[in-house]
Amino acid sequence: ARAERWIEEQREKQAALLALEEAKPKVETYDALVSEKGYVGLREMAKMLGYPVNKMGAFVCEIKMCYKENGTYYPYADFSRNGMCIGKWHKAKWTSQGSMKTVFSLAGVDYVRKALQRIGWKPGKK
Repeated sequence: ARAERWIEEQREKQAALLALEEAKPKVETYDALVSEKGYVGLREMAKMLGYPVNKMGAFVCEIKMCYKENGTYYPYADFSRNGMCIGKWHKAKWTSQGSMKTVFSLAGVDYVRKALQRIGWKPGKK
């Protein structure tokens, strides 16, 4: 009985180690995005959540987090105040002009993730 318990514990330990190894790339990607600047853009958020990049902009507008004007997404005041979604001025290196870029905090990414779950969307589903 003791040997069987030990074998079962070893199997569980191997399964746990395998699960950790599979999660490693996701964790490293997430850490790199987060530690770099604390905020992620629309594209990065879509990739983190596994949602189609070309549909993410429309979705954040649909859940009233942002609105789109002249091709640029702007955060609504409530989300800007609570820091979930803010507008940052982005200046291109090769020109004197810049543009507004809306970025999302971790709390903002989590809010979008929960909104996606509410509509029944799961990563890997088209």
